Amino acid sequence: MEIKKFLAWEIVSEFHGIDATGGAKAHFERVVQRGEVPEEIPEHRLSSIAFGAPIPLKVFESVLVEAELVKSRGDAKRLLTQRAIEIDGKRVTSDMVTISDGSIIKVGKRRFVKIVNADKGA
Repeated sequence: MEIKKFLAWEIVSEFHGIDATGGAKAHFERVVQRGEVPEEIPEHRLSSIAFGAPIPLKVFESVLVEAELVKSRGDAKRLLTQRAIEIDGKRVTSDMVTISDGSIIKVGKRRFVKIVNADKGA
């Protein structure tokens, strides 16, 4: 692992400069090694669902496609069956899910999105 980290440091410093290596190393250790949520997460604005109320998986699958976390509803179904999707750190295991304003959805090991209410403040 140390050799891989050294090689990564060399590549990042070559392409992005030495200043970027510290941040890249910290990000890798936090997100990949410890499985934590990254500091910067892309946001996806939603206005078509009732925040805080349970929604069926079919609607949630569409949300995943719209947020570009999966390529298709079939891909979403497969990942849900494999229990590879989390909302706010909890695996999706039931037929209904609840999304709140600010919920963080994680798909697989490294795909994240923060759901934001598009109607809020408008």
